[in-house]
Amino acid sequence: MKKIYTTGFFRDGLLTGLILLGFALTAQAQVVVIDPGHGYNCSGSNVDGRTTTEIYTALATGQKLQNLIAANNCGWTVHLTRTTNGNCGWTSVTQRATQSNSWNATRFISIHCNAGGGTGTETFYCNLSSSLTSKDIAFAQKVQDNMVTEGSWANRRMVEDRSYLNYHLGVLRTNNAPACLNEIGFVDRTSDAAKLNSNTWRDKFALAYFKALQSELGTCTGGGGSNGNLAPAGSIWSYTTQLSASYSPAKAIDGTVGTRWNSNGAAATNYFIVRLDGRYNINKFKVKHASNAGLSVNLNTERYYVLYWNGSGWSNAVTNYHNASKAPITSHNVNVTAEWVCLYITDPTFTSDLYSRIPEFEVYGTAAARLGTPPTGEPDFPAFSDVSLLGAAIQATPSIVQNGQTAFAVKVAEATEAVIEIIDLTGQVVETLPSRIYGAGSSSVQADLSELAAGVYLYRLVNWKGVSATGKLIIR
Repeated sequence: MKKIYTTGFFRDGLLTGLILLGFALTAQAQVVVIDPGHGYNCSGSNVDGRTTTEIYTALATGQKLQNLIAANNCGWTVHLTRTTNGNCGWTSVTQRATQSNSWNATRFISIHCNAGGGTGTETFYCNLSSSLTSKDIAFAQKVQDNMVTEGSWANRRMVEDRSYLNYHLGVLRTNNAPACLNEIGFVDRTSDAAKLNSNTWRDKFALAYFKALQSELGTCTGGGGSNGNLAPAGSIWSYTTQLSASYSPAKAIDGTVGTRWNSNGAAATNYFIVRLDGRYNINKFKVKHASNAGLSVNLNTERYYVLYWNGSGWSNAVTNYHNASKAPITSHNVNVTAEWVCLYITDPTFTSDLYSRIPEFEVYGTAAARLGTPPTGEPDFPAFSDVSLLGAAIQATPSIVQNGQTAFAVKVAEATEAVIEIIDLTGQVVETLPSRIYGAGSSSVQADLSELAAGVYLYRLVNWKGVSATGKLIIR
């Protein structure tokens, strides 16, 4: 047999090529299977007897997750086990696991909603599947943690399925991929169901799953276009102050850190609104701070919000972010659709200096269809600041709660973002209502406290500047 010898150059090049090919094949091998639970069979029957809320929420969240993966240029192959709420959407749990295996799934996430009168989110894994149990646990824990954070849910449990349910879940038992099943919230709890049926909250649920997948499979590049940054093609719509024309807000969206926006230093709170050149599915915001342009790290922004105009009001995409590490660049993965976005700064530096300094504010995303009639003028802007709550008032009505339902009347002198905390008599916070912006004057917040045990509790309004006076309520 004739021997073939390779030169060192050829051999090294061949080995390098094989290694690169191996990396490429590995990168392309990431397959995510999204399993929106239940559905209707080909005769239109609701085989599993599940609610419309669960069936529709599971698919909507799954499709939003699929879109979020595509928008972030992840390079993962994505399959959905169900793609319709119409007839022939349903398949058995065994078929769903078989589909996942035939697609060689890298990760499998099954999306469901709970029932039975509870509240909060929970995630299950199976220790009987062929995947390593340690990987199942790690993935399930990330899904649970992110759903608690992004979905603002009570943390019920992350647990092995049979240890709690007394049986193994069919979609997990024969699944070859690290897999989990998440019960988002409860369809028969009024407060949970309101979130499950909300398009805005479904975006947050999808974002929770996306973050869990990113932590498992690696971060994605984000955005489209030359570098994905949409802001330079937009324009400044409104702003509070600027130091001079050379430091206008337009300098924060010109694509270079060689220029910057400076506020005039008259007050800590400042903002600018960017109108993008169209409506986009936004997947990331990036803020470049003073030290990214060569200035002192102590001049980096300490606290800020990123807001977006949802067509009828402003919503938080990034809430009261504290740049505690004085990072020169801060990035936030989001899942919102908007044309107007706002960087709202409440603490411009880590010193007594009140000048905001932003070299670049970047927005990443993909084009989206316009939803409804876009605003014809400047969006109404509910300016707010982080103010002391010493003079704020809060009152529960009724204060003796018979059925778990009450309302909190809140009155603040200046608009601010805050949460309502419920505290037991040991001083432990046992319930926190979702953060919201309270406008100057009076407003009302409905609350479902039926998960709390009977007893006496205190409540208060809290922001990072402090707390209001407390009130007392009794739950029977």
